[in-house]
Amino acid sequence: MEENLLIAIGRRKTAHAIVKLNPGDGKIVINGKSLSDYFPLVTHQKEGIKPLKVAELEGKFDIEIKSMGGGLTGQIDAIKLG
Repeated sequence: MEENLLIAIGRRKTAHAIVKLNPGDGKIVINGKSLSDYFPLVTHQKEGIKPLKVAELEGKFDIEIKSMGGGLTGQIDAIKLG
């Protein structure tokens, strides 16, 4: 396992997400797709990165997410909690 890897799990109703953070340049991959490919709505994209903006960590981590269950809104909420 990588030394600086952080892993968290977020759940919202029937959706859940496993979020892995590594120090990097801000690349976000969800289920093998980019953020904009997985969540085509800009509102979902903005919601997904909101916790990073609030913590002033945007662009400091590469994030790999495995999201499952529920709808897109439930998944984005699970990702935010993770």
